[in-house]
Amino acid sequence: MAAFVMQALGCEVAALNTVNYSNHLGYRQSKGTKTSADEISELYAGLKQSYLTDFDVMLSGYAPSAKAVDAVGAIARDLQLRSSTKAGSFFWGVRSPEKAYSRRGIYIDCIRLVLDPVMGDDGRIYVDHDVVPAYRSILANADLILPNQFEAEYVRVSSQAE
Repeated sequence: MAAFVMQALGCEVAALNTVNYSNHLGYRQSKGTKTSADEISELYAGLKQSYLTDFDVMLSGYAPSAKAVDAVGAIARDLQLRSSTKAGSFFWGVRSPEKAYSRRGIYIDCIRLVLDPVMGDDGRIYVDHDVVPAYRSILANADLILPNQFEAEYVRVSSQAE
């Protein structure tokens, strides 16, 4: 759904699916597969090889493992490095006071990395506990973070316990 909305706003979207599940994990049962960190990295390498990495926004969602979160973070760092010398391109982790417009001229308010640290809901965590510190390590570089209440509290409480 997020990819469709961003495309409707005129953004270039390349979806790297981190899972292929039949349904939301909140249902407590699902069928499908997890994409490994190596596969995520390989998909991104294919985009780079074809020169398809000039993005307006990077949106990260559910990652099934700490290694997958690390792979997503590595992609974001690579996008930042590759675009740091290209004016007006994707610039992850840097806030700019200038206005940004999508390719269709729609104002997108300089949001570069949108991070939705999908970890759980309703008092139940969906991911291995090592995913939490992995997400925490990339939170500081996000322009917009979209946790639900449980995730926000879980990250805060678990960081205080460390």
